[in-house]
Amino acid sequence: MPPILVEICVDDVGGAAAARRGGADRVELCASLSEGGTTPTVGFVRHAAAEAGPMGLQVLVRPRGGYFVPTGAEVDVMLDDIAATRSALRDDARLGFTLGALTPSGDLDEAVLARLVAACGPRPVVFHKAFDTALAAGHDPQRLLDRLVDLGIDGVLTAGGDGPAVDHLDALSRLVRGAGQRLRVVVAGGVRPANVAAVLSSTGCREVHLRAPAEAASASTVGSAAYDAGSRTVTSEQVVADVVAAVGGQAQASGRSSSVQ
Repeated sequence: MPPILVEICVDDVGGAAAARRGGADRVELCASLSEGGTTPTVGFVRHAAAEAGPMGLQVLVRPRGGYFVPTGAEVDVMLDDIAATRSALRDDARLGFTLGALTPSGDLDEAVLARLVAACGPRPVVFHKAFDTALAAGHDPQRLLDRLVDLGIDGVLTAGGDGPAVDHLDALSRLVRGAGQRLRVVVAGGVRPANVAAVLSSTGCREVHLRAPAEAASASTVGSAAYDAGSRTVTSEQVVADVVAAVGGQAQASGRSSSVQ
């Protein structure tokens, strides 16, 4: 059975270092996590990659916050960002991309996705949480998975529906079974140290994705109502370590169960 992997989304260089020290397997590099994440700068990607050590690197490609229906100009931006990232990291073997695009009706925009996947070349591609919007729009889950596979996409980030993953454990289990070995189902949405073992045992997933948040006091001695509330959200090495420990315990339990069978 493959190992259970922990992916941490981060939006600063310190977050990549904290994820590595906490024992994460992979980081998703983003900007503006307060908006659900947007495309990070090339400079950030380069420096975060240097801090990441052996961890895998997923770079989010999302030109803005909000809905997942890109304009033609935004698709061009996404294509340029993919090319710039591949060039900056020289197609580093750790590199992958996380992206998505929907039609106005909430369906997969296959034409746009085909262009984006082609631009990623040999690098693995994960479809982001726009998948949950497609589910909410009523599109058939199995058909969505099959189409992602046909597009050459390697994985999907999902909570199984709107809201936290713990509210959709049965749906996630069906997605994991429906994906089989063709597509990695990465469970994302409210995953925390206290619930990750239940998520894993209930769904059969082998990968989880989360923000590992903590509040850090501002380094500034001058406050600003507009820009500095006195603290900011950062990545907690301890939360990462707690999730990794919980995942390790669940992996051992799964191994014992398999050996009994």
